[in-house]
Amino acid sequence: MSESNNIVHEKYITVATEKKNIEEARTFFTRVGNDLTADYAKISSKIAELGYKDRLRIFNDFFKTGENEEFDFDLKKAMAKGADFKDYISPDSLEFKKDFIKIGDKYARTVFLKEYPSFLKDSMISELTDFSRSMMLSITIQPMVL
Repeated sequence: MSESNNIVHEKYITVATEKKNIEEARTFFTRVGNDLTADYAKISSKIAELGYKDRLRIFNDFFKTGENEEFDFDLKKAMAKGADFKDYISPDSLEFKKDFIKIGDKYARTVFLKEYPSFLKDSMISELTDFSRSMMLSITIQPMVL
């Protein structure tokens, strides 16, 4: 989280992997978590692992901005009712148009970069995320083995 001009910027990183079993995945996530913690400490930033409720709250706050209800999700209670987490975080309405999406009373646009160089400067990501708007930026990185 950073502040500039009284605007709070929260940035989240999701790391995913394919492993043979849960033990390998846990080992991988522990190593990556330790590496990220050390790397971000070098630039005076902190990272914290989020639980499922915190991750769902982020989506809820994004899709239901301005709604005053407190996000309260209990997985066991939802499962007992036959509900899904998507029932709790999804916007009340979605309208897909040719060049925009209407999410409730807000408008959104999706941009997909089809052709780009094999190397992107980190300043590009910084510029994209410095807009004073709610935004989700998804970047899929596949390491190249030489």
